[in-house]
Amino acid sequence: MVFIPLMPLFRSLRVKILLWLFVPTAIILVAIAVQNFYAYQGVTKDLVLDRDADLARLSAGQVATELQVFVDLLDGLANSPAIHQPLTLGEGSDLQIAGGDLLVFDAGVYLLDSSGIVIASQPHREELNGSNWSQRSFYRQVLRFPQPHLTDVVLGPNDVGEAVVLAVPVSDEDGLFAGSLVGMFSLDGGASSAFFGSIVRLRIKKDGNAIWVDSNGRVIYHSDSDFIGRDFGGEGVVKRVLKGEAGSLRTSSFSGEDIVTGFSPVPGTSWGLVTEESWAGLISQSQGARNYLLILLAVGIAIPIIFVIVGLRRIMRPVDCRRSAIMGHI
Repeated sequence: MVFIPLMPLFRSLRVKILLWLFVPTAIILVAIAVQNFYAYQGVTKDLVLDRDADLARLSAGQVATELQVFVDLLDGLANSPAIHQPLTLGEGSDLQIAGGDLLVFDAGVYLLDSSGIVIASQPHREELNGSNWSQRSFYRQVLRFPQPHLTDVVLGPNDVGEAVVLAVPVSDEDGLFAGSLVGMFSLDGGASSAFFGSIVRLRIKKDGNAIWVDSNGRVIYHSDSDFIGRDFGGEGVVKRVLKGEAGSLRTSSFSGEDIVTGFSPVPGTSWGLVTEESWAGLISQSQGARNYLLILLAVGIAIPIIFVIVGLRRIMRPVDCRRSAIMGHI
């Protein structure tokens, strides 16, 4: 009767041996897996932030390069021989000749004389001839500094609404200021506008946004057209880009979504470019790494358990035989 408690004793011994061997191994493996996963996520975050900062800088440079195309077009027309002649109301035949090329200015092109009076337009708008635009910011800027000038969002002619204006000086044969040639881009042009073509072509993912702001923080372009014209000047990332900063950070969108935003000034302008991409979408590839680590962890735990169980059976086999023999004599 003394030997009856041996059976639970042997079972308890096996369990204890299994636990003492398995628990430390499991703890170590879990710790290593967790540490590796978070280290991988940290590296991924740094790479994503660096990538988005570079993307914003390259995109801003691309936008600046394509803006120069409009400057060259308008500047070339302003320097054409016919416009160099003394400007009077009703002139500007070159505007009609260059009509097809000027279609990129979807809110029209206007020729102003040295006093800021509209003397020609393309498409032709008789009602604007004789209008005094001498107090308009773009005219005063070109008058003060005779070089191409790109404005912030301003109010165009009545039926144009809000627009961005490109103004270049016109000189006479002696090189003196004779007026200004003004091209306008409507904010309502949308993705079909040639002006927005450069930013529309940016390789932003479907769940991302490209945002173009002027020096006042007004939205010139947004992937979501509902935001165009809104004031983003109070947003932290917009404040930074308008100070001339470039970089990237992880933050939250208006809807509370976790995003990565890159930002950079647009060279040659006082504007800024901001890109937004979903953080979940950017790190989706890391989910595969997490699943891989979980599989390795499961395998790393299962294999030692199997080996310990098999080993215990072999080690305990003589003891089991002895126990059976003892039990047989009872």
